[in-house]
Amino acid sequence: MTTRRNLLRAAAAGAGVGMAAVAGAGSAEAAADPARPLGWIDAREAYGAKGDGSTDDTVALQNALNAAGPGGVVVLPNGNYRISAPLTVPSGVRVQGSGSSWYSGGGFRETVLNASSSFSGDRLVLLDGRVAGGNTAVSIRDLTLRAADAPAGSAVGLDAVGAVSQLLVENVQVTQTKGAAVRLLAANGSAPTGIRLRQVATFGAGGNGFELDARDCQFTGCLAFGSGGSGWRFVRSSNNQLVQCRSEHSARHGFEWTDDSPIGAVVLTACTTDLNAQDGFHLERIGGVSAIQFDGCCARRDGNTDGGRFSGVSITGSTAPVLLTGLVVTAFRADNTTVESPYYGLTVAGSSSVGVQAAALSTVTGGQAVNWDGQGRLSTGPNLITGAYRNNATTWAAGDGLHSGPGQLSFVSADTVTPLLDPTPQPADQGLLTWSFDPSSIGSTGVPATGTLQLVRVLLRTPQPVSAALVAVTGAGAGLTAGRNLVGLYGADGTLLATGADQSTEWTATGLKTVPLTMSAGVSAVLPAGSYWVALLANGTTAPGFGRGSFLSTSAINVGLPGRPPRYGQYGAGLSALPAQVAFAQAANSTSSFWVGLR
Repeated sequence: MTTRRNLLRAAAAGAGVGMAAVAGAGSAEAAADPARPLGWIDAREAYGAKGDGSTDDTVALQNALNAAGPGGVVVLPNGNYRISAPLTVPSGVRVQGSGSSWYSGGGFRETVLNASSSFSGDRLVLLDGRVAGGNTAVSIRDLTLRAADAPAGSAVGLDAVGAVSQLLVENVQVTQTKGAAVRLLAANGSAPTGIRLRQVATFGAGGNGFELDARDCQFTGCLAFGSGGSGWRFVRSSNNQLVQCRSEHSARHGFEWTDDSPIGAVVLTACTTDLNAQDGFHLERIGGVSAIQFDGCCARRDGNTDGGRFSGVSITGSTAPVLLTGLVVTAFRADNTTVESPYYGLTVAGSSSVGVQAAALSTVTGGQAVNWDGQGRLSTGPNLITGAYRNNATTWAAGDGLHSGPGQLSFVSADTVTPLLDPTPQPADQGLLTWSFDPSSIGSTGVPATGTLQLVRVLLRTPQPVSAALVAVTGAGAGLTAGRNLVGLYGADGTLLATGADQSTEWTATGLKTVPLTMSAGVSAVLPAGSYWVALLANGTTAPGFGRGSFLSTSAINVGLPGRPPRYGQYGAGLSALPAQVAFAQAANSTSSFWVGLR
């Protein structure tokens, strides 16, 4: 895409800004500075590094690093330092450049470690924690690692392997590596620990931008742009924190956790994605008992691969709790294309415990804000707003409505807890998905006309797996016609979604009746949030009576619904079967508010 190409070109070009001015500057800078602190080594003055963009500075730079010792500082003045082999930074050494163009701005002379066309090795810079005592207390600041000229292969930019601890990397840019740009890799039973990355940017990595198998780490203001894999990929990610980190234009996901089992909470705060080809945030097969928490994160225009139904956030096959607060998923067109994405706002499949609060989820037209398979637990708290992208703008669809109750908090718990603080009993408190009203308010019996469909609206606030309808028979029927006493479930467009078995025998006795439902062909058992109508059809000599609430005013129980499908309605006459389609416009208001429920 044009935006991606321009940024990559700028990042690559920035690595050479001011190089012409470097040659010949050595004599002016060669004089010893009497004010320079002890332990500071200028790699050019002390070890003859040139930084002229053509000389191989590998040996000079490595000698400076080896000589610095714990607490020593190796200074790399502005220049283009060509290297043909990896540089290893020993414990306690601090590497200080003059700046990197991405975080310091253009128009100045930066420090670049530039892999040459003859480069041989698996990484440009190595922190080796596999040695005795590991590697600790290293800092690397204000420079660029560039691998555009390196031979084809899988070379990593910055590589911390094994028992590496207390590493600080700040204001560093890593560009055009063949493999991952930044990698923290466990080895020999030890993982990098206590790593801090601040304002580290990766551009055009052939693999993942950041590839992380580390513990107790902090990442602040870091960016992965144009990665050939995912922007961020976590292999094991215990007790890590990410603040204001981004992933853009990755060929896979923005942030990816796969087969991860964190043993400490992972927290992302104000992290964002944009135009990643697949999911913005992708969590797959996450085990363990520690939560992954998202606070104020935003996924924008992800999933722009043609034909792919990707999500702003996708959580599949995971047993670890995942908590999302203040999540925003924005659907829009990709740069200079007509591709709209994402298709789903949030996908949850086969996952044990996912909680969502205060989210705004938009999708492409025809997509789903919440795509749930009905397995495990999906808990939605207040202020979950959903909508669809249309005509270069985001509009919020009234049909999905507000996925919340009057309370202010949502709970995710090992026990069944309703997400409402309202003390009024809710359907979930009695093992149901929804009901037409609290059954304790049933006050009388209503007997429907035979052959007339009784329609009762119920609401699903979130996607739910529906298996049965419930109805209270408070007056026994007699002489009921076999095969003509039925229960069905209709969608908001009047389509018959599910049917129950004949109730001719069951309705000749009073009591609560549970009617298993069979979904119509092509209808998923997990129904999306929205309005549904339970239909009751009775035929026989004496129709059964059903428990009801109000029956005094047809207009009162359907108040505010003129010209819209009634909350309680009647449809048709002389019906002996459930119609495949109900025309709600032809339904009349009912005199009886019958009680029904769904399970």
